[in-house]
Amino acid sequence: MTGEHPAPERVFPAMIDDLGPTRETRLPFVIELVDGSTIATMGDVEAYFRNLNDDQREAHHWAIAVRMFAQAMTEIGYLRAATLSMQTALAMDGLLTRMKS
Repeated sequence: MTGEHPAPERVFPAMIDDLGPTRETRLPFVIELVDGSTIATMGDVEAYFRNLNDDQREAHHWAIAVRMFAQAMTEIGYLRAATLSMQTALAMDGLLTRMKS
């Protein structure tokens, strides 16, 4: 990943902080993927980000999703926007079953 975008592993260690969201924090809506799996919690997001392949790590739409979740970790009010950003990144890669809002 280029130096201008934070790597997912640098964003999510702070997730354990007692003052912000935790891995169990539910997303505003469940994201359904074409493989039948779902992303429903911050922990699911963390796991998904950690498993991005090299092409995804370099893609601008994934960099935006990672940054949005980094912001949501400090200000929970951004969680809906972050979830929509992740949904968009998944859709752009053809991994989403359908869009929700």
